[in-house]
Amino acid sequence: MTTPANPSLEDVLTSFAVADTATEPATLREWVQLYPQFERELAELASHLPVDPMALPETGGTEAFIEKGMAGLQALLAKQPPMGDPRPIAGLFAEAKQQGLSSNALARKVGLPVTMLAMLDRKLFRFASIPAAVHSALSHALEIPERTIAAFLQGQPTFAVGAAFKSKQAPKLPEQVDFLEELERDPGLSKKARARWRTQGR
Repeated sequence: MTTPANPSLEDVLTSFAVADTATEPATLREWVQLYPQFERELAELASHLPVDPMALPETGGTEAFIEKGMAGLQALLAKQPPMGDPRPIAGLFAEAKQQGLSSNALARKVGLPVTMLAMLDRKLFRFASIPAAVHSALSHALEIPERTIAAFLQGQPTFAVGAAFKSKQAPKLPEQVDFLEELERDPGLSKKARARWRTQGR
């Protein structure tokens, strides 16, 4: 099975819905491994499919199985937010707090150190340097659309919350840096995790 670099939710669910073995647990696990950012949606779609296509009415058979899968797909996509302007968020940590997640819990779900998340939260990375996999991981962890994450990360850099400035001169924000370069320097990431993000960032 070929896997596009950045497939949309609709593309993934459509392909899964018509897969011959979509109702088999092993198939669901395989698809979740390929598209972890859509784990919840894939599991929900799988629950709409009949366990045995041949158990459907004789007049349907495989065609009825596909029709049922597509009906489940349409019902699931109907729940997705409209493709208008993304809902703005105050910040990654602020969004996590609203969902009862601590910064450490968010870091575990995303697979990045809190220090890297803090820089993402302050928009200190050049947007073009942030891998699409980071958008997907944040989207999945916070349960908000990727376009909302992208819109936030493209904003202007901010100072750290609660930062105090003693100088009389106007404070200056640090220049935005490359995500992967900073990732290589972060001591809070294991070699295995660093290699995984490096691969996904290519």
